[in-house]
Amino acid sequence: MRAELLIRKRIWKLMVVLTALFGAIVARIISLTVIQGEALTARGVRQWTQEGKVEARRTEHGMAVPSIWRMDAPGRAVAFLKKYTLAQPGRVRMHWQGEGWPCVRIDGLPIADRGAEFALPAGEHELRVE
Repeated sequence: MRAELLIRKRIWKLMVVLTALFGAIVARIISLTVIQGEALTARGVRQWTQEGKVEARRTEHGMAVPSIWRMDAPGRAVAFLKKYTLAQPGRVRMHWQGEGWPCVRIDGLPIADRGAEFALPAGEHELRVE
């Protein structure tokens, strides 16, 4: 009986210690996200903008975003946009140089054709070539 009480007492102490550790971790997370969040964001902006010397600052979803970003496909950095109105459906023939296929979208949706000629629907639409 005595050994069983000692085991229960040790388990209880272990649970108290683990609960205290969990509480400390939760308190630290709350401290970083809620209380110190603004200071951490300001420090990050200063680091990203060379101690505040660069004037261009962006924020997205409440977070500061650096003005430098990665561009995997530099050929797609240029987009040609044309809004058109057609009474009847038509076809367009497109010519390009270089490797790969251009990304052609009508009203934001990619076209199914991969050839140099594709159909344009009638009505008012937006043609985008990237």
